[in-house]
Amino acid sequence: HDALPISADELAMVKNYINGHLLSKMDGPIQAMTVLKKNILYANDPQHMNVLIKKLQKVDVNQIMDVARKYLDRDLLTEVVIH
Repeated sequence: HDALPISADELAMVKNYINGHLLSKMDGPIQAMTVLKKNILYANDPQHMNVLIKKLQKVDVNQIMDVARKYLDRDLLTEVVIH
């Protein structure tokens, strides 16, 4: 049941997509202030977005595969077929 690891290109593409999505949340002064407010209220850290982006950039293929093995065990999943 071992899955094939994702390629470095695919991981880079997903990281860029997520990074762009996070940064788009700060497109303009009002949106930037909203992100800052949420960072302070929910994470108690005005730099939370920066920390999150740095952590995202450090994710590697092995970490992705470890999480997949842990949470995507085919024997524990239910398959639903709709006709």
